[in-house]
Amino acid sequence: MFCLEDIHWADPSSIELLRANLSGGRHPALFLCLYRPPFTLFPSHMGGAVGDTYREIRLKPLSPPDALEMTRSLLKTGDVPLELRRFVQEKAEGNPFYLEEVINTLVESDTLVRDNGSWKLSRPLRESDISPLVHGVILARLDRLEKEARRILQEASVIGRVFLYQILKRVTELKDRIDDHLAGLERLDLIRVRPLQPQLEYMFKHALTQDVVYNGLLKKDREAVHCQIAQVIEQLFRERLPEFYETLAYHYTEGRTIDKAVEYLMKSGGRSLARYALEESHKSFQQAYDLLSGRSDPTMEDRRMLVDLLNGWAPVFVWRASYKNLVNLLKENEAHAASLGDKAMLGMFYSWMGLGLQCLERAKDAQRYLVKSLEIGEATGDDKIIGYACTWMSMTCSDLGLLDDAVNCRELRQPGP
Repeated sequence: MFCLEDIHWADPSSIELLRANLSGGRHPALFLCLYRPPFTLFPSHMGGAVGDTYREIRLKPLSPPDALEMTRSLLKTGDVPLELRRFVQEKAEGNPFYLEEVINTLVESDTLVRDNGSWKLSRPLRESDISPLVHGVILARLDRLEKEARRILQEASVIGRVFLYQILKRVTELKDRIDDHLAGLERLDLIRVRPLQPQLEYMFKHALTQDVVYNGLLKKDREAVHCQIAQVIEQLFRERLPEFYETLAYHYTEGRTIDKAVEYLMKSGGRSLARYALEESHKSFQQAYDLLSGRSDPTMEDRRMLVDLLNGWAPVFVWRASYKNLVNLLKENEAHAASLGDKAMLGMFYSWMGLGLQCLERAKDAQRYLVKSLEIGEATGDDKIIGYACTWMSMTCSDLGLLDDAVNCRELRQPGP
């Protein structure tokens, strides 16, 4: 039996792999996959792939008796005050997370107190006591935290729903009391220790809690913490940095450190491409391109980075058979590539343009760019450019009927690297 939680957050390649395994499995195995709408593992148009071996069960809100039973479980008692019982039935609307947060709020505010082994309300419940929204209930709990504990929780929320202790300790200014505050936050059931990890790791009990805490930070404070986190990760994991390319790209992007964000987005895109995770690779390169092309007054280094990005991104378009988009993108940036004076970049740029045009059945235009690429490769002695240009010119010459004429087909006169 396999239990996969929160698969609505999974990357596209993992979902594709899971669907393929579930569609073709012939072994006695049960997969229990948990996710939240609007995601669905097998949309209606894909239902035929698995037939009746797949069943989607939509969880409904708790019924009033079930909500009352959950309240008894949370309070570890069979005797729930009548007014609280009425509130649970009328206001909680069967949402278990909201119900749990409400009980925590009432206990922490001393509205619900234990007296001689029984729970009692210290005062009548008013409409204003409890927010009708779960966000409001979480905010009320956060407001009751000590200032230092709240700050540590905010810094942790910037790291992510799951956060390493050693990263948080290096980021926070409250290093001396971090252990006490984390223990207190754990007692309040806001965070939990993740067991069996090689390094001490915590996680927010619920993603919504992390979201509310994160959004409670001022934008400039969030950006500063994101940059700190990225720098700490670079220091802590310098020996295995490729594992953190995506994480570093995220934190530098959110920290508005554009050059570092683009650097790691490109590395992330290249890493995803190497394992043929095309959707993830395309997304990383697209994000990097948007950041670079969005600059109003790009420097020469910006243009250089942009052309380098395009050369790294081009194979993704080819593997996705998105040739028209590739050619349009390269055409849009051809002037940048030509203005750099970097022969190696320009030669590869022309090669990708030639391949894109060839795949669009524009052989004459393709040959023109590939000849340019080959000339640059010959002039600089760059075997990579020569190899790419020759390989793709063979297709172009074939389409133009030039394969029998070695004089007219440039690559046939090369030694064939």
